[in-house]
Amino acid sequence: MHIGFHLTPFWSPTDRSPTQIIDEAIEVVRAASTMGYAWVSMGQHWLTYPTIWPQPYPLIARLAPETGNMQIKRSVLVLPLLKPVEVAEKVSSQDHVTHGRLVLGVAIG
Repeated sequence: MHIGFHLTPFWSPTDRSPTQIIDEAIEVVRAASTMGYAWVSMGQHWLTYPTIWPQPYPLIARLAPETGNMQIKRSVLVLPLLKPVEVAEKVSSQDHVTHGRLVLGVAIG
């Protein structure tokens, strides 16, 4: 069995700054990598007021060095809302940044 976690709970409540929320997520991911967790995942939401959801591309790049051997799961991209070439380029770059540990989820809606 492989156990991991999704970062959704970190994005609220919003009584903290976005910087503080991201810093806390980094610390949790760093600790989880030393405790044997197999993966961490993060999603993307637009217009999420009042919660704060950072863009996943830069967040994954920032978290990658903290994850050790954990897989980094990029939760569902809604492909029809995005430019295909841009998605391919960003995901390919992330795959290299994570040393092949990126797992991508996609959907049509």
